[in-house]
Amino acid sequence: IYGEDKIKKVLELLDGTKTSLIVSFHDFKKTPSRDELVSILKQQIAAGAHVAKLAAMPQKEEDVLNVLSATLEVRRQFPCIPIITMSMGPTGAVTRLVGGLFGSDLTFAVGSQSSAPGQIPVAELRQCFNVIHPTHTEA
Repeated sequence: IYGEDKIKKVLELLDGTKTSLIVSFHDFKKTPSRDELVSILKQQIAAGAHVAKLAAMPQKEEDVLNVLSATLEVRRQFPCIPIITMSMGPTGAVTRLVGGLFGSDLTFAVGSQSSAPGQIPVAELRQCFNVIHPTHTEA
């Protein structure tokens, strides 16, 4: 899916450094099925990703639930591998708030300029995190 040979070559270049490899999948048009999302994350991990990441555009609310459900399944199978997942756009914005409850280790917020649809301004995200994650730590 990503070119395992290319990933292996990058990993060889990173060997002995303090740099981690994030293998990322983006679909700006749709959300693959839940099973496909799980498969994508597992393929990234199997290929040697230090961090597995995916972002997809929901067409319906169920797509958002599929991203969260896939995240939870992969988190439970691979508790020590960092995972970053999100559903994009206004419909998917909730994943940026609650993804951590399902196993996503990181989210993205707007500082001065958005880099993807559905990102929440950092000040608003912090307010929400104070309610949803009262013991969270900020980077």
